[in-house]
Order: sequence, then C-alpha cells, then structure tokens
Amino acid sequence: RAIGVSPLASWIKKEHYGDSNLLFKMDTANSHIDGALKGLLESSITENDNDLLIPNLGGMPILMRIGAQDRTVHPWDGRRMLRLLRDFNASAEVELKEVQGKEHWWWDTMQPNDGGVVNDPDLRKFYTKHLKTKSLPLPASFTLATINPAANSQRGGIRILQQRVPYRMSTIDASIVFADDNQWEIHMKTANVQQLQLYQHPGLPPTELVQLRVDGQVLVAPPQGFFNASVTILRMGAAEWSVAINAMGHRQPLTWGPMRQVFTRPFVVVMPDPHRVPSNASAYTDAATYIANAHFMAYDSHVRIVQDHVVLSNVSKWHDFNFVVLGGPMHNRLAASIHLKSLHSVDAAELEGPAAGVQWSHDASSIRIGPCNYSGAGTALLALVPSGRGSQVALLVAGIDKPGLKTALHLGIPTIPPMTRAPYTNMLPDYVVTEEVLFEAKGLGGFRAAGYWGHNWQWNSQTSYESC
Repeated sequence: RAIGVSPLASWIKKEHYGDSNLLFKMDTANSHIDGALKGLLESSITENDNDLLIPNLGGMPILMRIGAQDRTVHPWDGRRMLRLLRDFNASAEVELKEVQGKEHWWWDTMQPNDGGVVNDPDLRKFYTKHLKTKSLPLPASFTLATINPAANSQRGGIRILQQRVPYRMSTIDASIVFADDNQWEIHMKTANVQQLQLYQHPGLPPTELVQLRVDGQVLVAPPQGFFNASVTILRMGAAEWSVAINAMGHRQPLTWGPMRQVFTRPFVVVMPDPHRVPSNASAYTDAATYIANAHFMAYDSHVRIVQDHVVLSNVSKWHDFNFVVLGGPMHNRLAASIHLKSLHSVDAAELEGPAAGVQWSHDASSIRIGPCNYSGAGTALLALVPSGRGSQVALLVAGIDKPGLKTALHLGIPTIPPMTRAPYTNMLPDYVVTEEVLFEAKGLGGFRAAGYWGHNWQWNSQTSYESC
C-alpha cells in the first residue's frame, strides 16, 4: 500500500513531542502505583511507539526532515530513527536532512513560498520520483511486527490475527524460498503469534503456494488454498501449528482493544430510559452529554445519544455501530442484554452469568473480575465488552452507585489540553476498576484492577492486575 514515507520532525513517540504527554511526570500516582500496573497501563499506548515497529518499513524509501534548531522535537529523534531504519533498510533509500536555521515549522526553505516544510524542492523531487511507483517489490526476506493486531494490517501477504499473550510484541520473520522445480514456499519464524492469515500480494509469485514452513513445521495447502478467506494458520498447543478452516475465534482485529478501539468505527452513546431510573435520570443525561461534547471538542465528531430501548427495539438498524453504554445491567437494558450475551432478550432475573469477563451480582451492587470482588462505595468500571453481534463492541461506563458513575466519567477527562485527546483513549487497557476515594487521592495508583481480556473475552491472569 505505501510506496514511500516522508516524516516531518520524525518524533519517535507522542511522549517525545514537547511536553504534550509526559507519562507520570510529577504525577501523584507515582507514590502509589505498583510497577506491574504502571507497565500494563503504558502498554496500552505502546503500539504508537514508531521505533518498535521499524521492521515493518524494511525496503521502504524514506526521506526524513527536521529543523536543525527544532526545540519541540529534538533532531536526536530523527538521528535515532535513521540508525534504526538502516538496520532494516540496508538496500533501500533512507535519508535524514537537518535543515539549518529552521525550527519546528517553517514556510520558506530557501526562498519565499517555495513549499516550506512540507513541499519544498527537496520534497517535491522525492514525491515525484516515488509516485511513479505503483507498488514496491517485496524483499525476499522481511519482518512483520505488531503489538496490537487491531493497529496493523498485513505485510507481504501475512497478517497476525491473534497473539499468544495479547498486547505484547509479536513478530514473524518471513522468507520466500524457491525450489528447483520452480515451486515456492514461505518460511516463517514466529514469536508470540497464535493465529495468522495469508493474503494474495502482488509481490508474491503468481503460481500456487503448495506448502508453508512455520517454525520448522511443514503445512500443506488445503483444497481451498492458503489464500482463501476461511483459511487461517493456528497454533494448537505450545508449538504445534495446523491449517484451520472457519476458525476465526471470538476476538479478531476488529474486536481487539484497548478500549479506545470502540471509537474506530461509528458509535452511539446509549443511556438508560429516564423513566426507568428517575432518581438517576439527570446523572445519565449529563454523562451522555459530556462524552458527546468531549468527542466533538477533540475530533469534531458528532455523536448521537440514544436511549437503551431505542437500540433494543430495532437492533438491525445499529448493525454498523459500536456502543458506549452508560450504566450497569440494573439501569441500562442494553447493558443487561450484553451481559446475557444476546441483543434479543433481557431477563432481569438472570443477571448472574459472566459477560466479557465481568460478573455483576444479582442486584448490581458488586462486580467480580477474575478472583476479586469489588463492592466499595464509589466503585467505577470501564470495560470493553462484546456487543453480542459480530464485530461490534461496546464500552461499558458504569458505577455501582452515583459516585461510581461520576468516577467512571472522570477517567475520561482529557489529560493534555490544548492537544486534547478524546475520552477513554489514553493509557486505558480493556478494563479498569477503581473507587471514588482511591482515584481522587491516588490517580491511576488508585486502580483496583486493570487488564486485557483473553481470546474469548475471558479474564487472563497473564495480562491483568488485581488488588484484592
């Protein structure tokens, strides 16, 4: 898809952009947060660290530019990226130009109105040269790297669908190997990969792919061929791979987290019917309005607010939408429906089964995740959950009482104005649990639980933190 890259300023990660998002600097949480919890929260934004995903740019022509006197993003970032890129781009065109006398942004490079930082003669020459290329040749050997399958597509016809341990680095080192009879194979060495899929790619040979070698194991093509949409390559045990048909599993790239993934497609905010919760009606109305207004402020996105019965009365109408669901199953009928893993029936007498790793007590006065129950005053929950229909997901924003709901909303307050991020998009994994008093006193150090769900939306001890 990409035929060239020309980054401007070349900052490696958001946290290197001036002081716009310095994680935990002078933060109250530093005096309270467990190291395991801190690492887990930071892992939810690691997919934005460009240097970790450098292998995906192997073979790509790249021209980086930076003002030599840039005081917002120091030229050091560009120099480090250049060294990393050359490790994976030994045969490609990779260049860094530090423009003398220029800072972070400029309109004129050599003379007035010459295109400046984005379109001066140097850049126009680079664009002209590479826009003539319809596609780049695929290297005989290449690496695919991902931290979150939802954030990365395929490379060289290979895509990672699931990881053995979610939200940790996964790589595939791939080589195209030809035999004497002009047959060809793809040899792969994987790390932290549970399931992958192959796609037709213009850089691959046009003849049929008869077999693969994955971690030394030979896999023969099924009758459908490897490039059929129903065919995946699945790790069955600690080391054994197999060719699987229609085995896509519960969580695939469209349903991976972290919770900000709910905003990657059209979404609606779903609040309870005020007539069913008269004592909480104004609290839910204010909450829905706040979330909608915050998204408009951050991204000019227009968010609809609907009541739960509107969604449940015509489920098919909302097939293309994700949901931000306000309130637990005793207040919000869509939350109850999701809790029962069905968008077609709601029975308040059956609200005891687990949904997406979250278990509510019968009266919704406590929450259970993994080995822990949470029932303290002001307990708040944010959780990415399956909506019950295909690739739709929902973000549950709830509390066991009014202070809990208020705390859940506080977790969505933008942290770095004026470069405002939308609510629930920064350092929040698949789920978090906290309490009003703990969060107000300790910030992120007051989290009682946080983590990522497993492949089937279950609690996963490898990717979770609990305090109970």
